[in-house]
Order: sequence, then C-alpha cells, then structure tokens
Amino acid sequence: MIAVAALVVLGYLFGAFVTIDTNLLWFRSVQHESVYTRTFWTQVLLFALFGSLMAAAVGLSLIAVYRNRPAFTPDPIRQRWRWRYLRLEPRVRTWVFVIVVAYLTITMGSRAAGSWQTWLLWRHAVHVGGPGDPQFHRDASYYMFVYPMHRMVLTYAFRIVATSLVVFLIAAYLYGGLRLRGTGPRMTNAVRTQLSVILGGYLVLKAFAYWLDRYALVTSNRGVVTGVGYTDAHAVLPGRIVLMVIALVAAALLFANAFLQRPRLMS
Repeated sequence: MIAVAALVVLGYLFGAFVTIDTNLLWFRSVQHESVYTRTFWTQVLLFALFGSLMAAAVGLSLIAVYRNRPAFTPDPIRQRWRWRYLRLEPRVRTWVFVIVVAYLTITMGSRAAGSWQTWLLWRHAVHVGGPGDPQFHRDASYYMFVYPMHRMVLTYAFRIVATSLVVFLIAAYLYGGLRLRGTGPRMTNAVRTQLSVILGGYLVLKAFAYWLDRYALVTSNRGVVTGVGYTDAHAVLPGRIVLMVIALVAAALLFANAFLQRPRLMS
C-alpha cells in the first residue's frame, strides 16, 4: 500500500512539474516570465490556504469521532459493512484517515487555485471613482474587485463545512456514534456536540451569504430597468435581513447546545 501511494504521489508531482516547466518556458520565450510566476505563486498560496483549511476541518472531525467513539459491536448480519470495517479498522485506520484527508485537501486546493484571477483582482484593486450605487453607496470598484472575492471565499468555506459534515456523519455511523435504526438514543452526546458545532458554523456562513445577497440586488433584473427596484428595496432586501437574523439565532442555539450538551435543542 505504501508503494502504491508513493507511485500515485510521484505521478501527480511529475505531471505538475511538466505542466509548470512547459508554461514557464513559454512565458520566458515571450519575455513575460513575471506574469506566470505571479500567477503560479498565487495558485500555490490559494492551494495551500484552502487545502490546509480542508485538511484541518476533515482531520479534526475524524480525530474527534475516533477519540469519542462509544463501546460498540455491530451485528455481523444486520450491520455487515460496519462489522467488516471495525474488524479491519485497527490495521487500516491511519491509512484510511490519511488518504481521505489527502484526497479532499488536494481536491479543495486544486479548485481554489483555479480562482487565482479573482484573488489577484482583489489584491490589486484600484478605486474606480464616480458616484456609488444609490442603495448601498458602494462604488464600482467594490462590485468589480471586492464582492467577487467575498463570494469566492464564501463558496469555498461552504464546501469545506459541507465536506467535513459528510465525512463526520459517515465516520460517526461507522464507529457507532450515530444510529439509524433500533432502540435507544440515535446519537451519543459527543456526536451531538460535534454536529451542533458544524451546523452552527454552516448557519454563520449562511447568514453571511444573506448579507452578501443584498449587494447582488444592484444587478437585479426584476424591475423595468437593471438595479434595485421597488420590490427589491421594500420586500426582498428586508427579507434578506430577516433570514440573516434567523440564521444567526439558530447558530447561537446550536452553539449553546454544543456547550450545554442538552439533547432537547437538537430533537
């Protein structure tokens, strides 16, 4: 297994090296090497930043589930897959965790690296000037450089939280902390606490998304002309604020549930 993993990593690194070297030689031939190096290091930064966040979120979820696993012996007939996994788990646990975290880290980092243009536009934003929009009083530079960056970060943050949630639920099920059938509690206190934290984080991001959605109304086509119309200003915009407040209150309840470990908040 070690040899196979090493070959996969070497193959990935070799392909990346060939691509980088080819691009560098081409940009150097047209005397624009600095353009490529800036793009390349931006991609490296985004890969490392969002890949590390994904690795931390997924890795901590797996470690928490494992350390707080209950004493659990699945039925080999009714729960065949869990029984097989737990029988092999002591021998393959480290490799399974490493492979899952590495795959999701590389996937997340690669996606984030593809957004280098959005990052560079934000990093080198300039003041466009002119009057701001009549609703939020933001000038054009915000919508050209800053708003896309906020959307990019929010999108990847959602992806990280959602991925960690899926991995957490699968791991909790395999280790017996989450039950789908039978009598007794459906989840342990540790699983309930961790689930509350993850869902609370998701709702905080959702509240921020509702906040950003307000600025998207500047390009709304709901009215006769493009922009914030009467319906947007008097119905949609207040609705976004209400949804944001609801999301924050729900997140606070989930965090309180995690801190107090009271199952009735999650029931």
